[in-house]
Amino acid sequence: MKAFLPYPLILLLALAACEGSGSGQDYTERASEDVLYDIPMTEQPAPPMEYAEELAFAPEARQAGGPSGPSGVTQPPVASSDTIQKQIIKTASLVYEVKQLQQAQYTVDSLVKRLGGYISSSNQNNSSQRHELNLSLRIPSARFDALMQALAALPERIDHQSVEARDVTEEYIDLRSRLQTKKKVEKRYQELLQKANTVKEILEVEEKLRQLQEEIEAKEGQLRYLTHQVSYSTIHLNMYEVQKFEYLPSRSPHFGQRILGALDGGWQLLLNLVLGLAYLWPLALVVAVAVPGIRAYRRRRQRGH
Repeated sequence: MKAFLPYPLILLLALAACEGSGSGQDYTERASEDVLYDIPMTEQPAPPMEYAEELAFAPEARQAGGPSGPSGVTQPPVASSDTIQKQIIKTASLVYEVKQLQQAQYTVDSLVKRLGGYISSSNQNNSSQRHELNLSLRIPSARFDALMQALAALPERIDHQSVEARDVTEEYIDLRSRLQTKKKVEKRYQELLQKANTVKEILEVEEKLRQLQEEIEAKEGQLRYLTHQVSYSTIHLNMYEVQKFEYLPSRSPHFGQRILGALDGGWQLLLNLVLGLAYLWPLALVVAVAVPGIRAYRRRRQRGH
């Protein structure tokens, strides 16, 4: 009886040891999982290769920083407007009264040439009240403020002054993005053109290419125009010089001069009358011939009766 007592005790000790080892393994696995979840997403290991393709097309994997997004799936860089310099179109409108318009025009011409700009249009109007000059100045955007400060020394009085800055960054990004997309599509069509086998396929691809190239040229023209508008600012400058009013009294002739003028006018009238009669001499000749003839004709008729 005593000989069999150790065997149940040994069996119980063996079972307890197995349970202890199993719980220790579970604790180790849970601890490793907790450590893995505590690691930032950028430092976690990549998923196995057999799951990488499925994860790449999962909705969570396509979202940068998503809750299920694995670190093995890299996200494409997203273009941001912060990486592009602000595209600003500056326009100013100025109305100045100047002391000497000609001198002010010479000063403006010198300033614009010195700062690398040009005058796109010029129009001058003169009246008895004032002389006016309208100019449209195109100046590099980097020197817009310098020219504005220099022009501020010209006027005797400022009638109007306004500056507008229009942000076209979004429009610029949109145009450039559309242009890049169309160029990629053009490249694909060119590759398809090389692989076309039949005449029909070649004609269809060439027609698509022609339409696409026209769209690309239009977008490039819009982008060049927008870039030029951003690169050069516009200043509409109106300068005028007020003309002084001078009263000039009319000089009327005295009485003696008026008498002499009247006598001279009467003499000229008589001369004109004589000249008019002289112009009528053919008519007088006709009357002189016709009247005696008519009288002679009447006399013959009376004798016949």
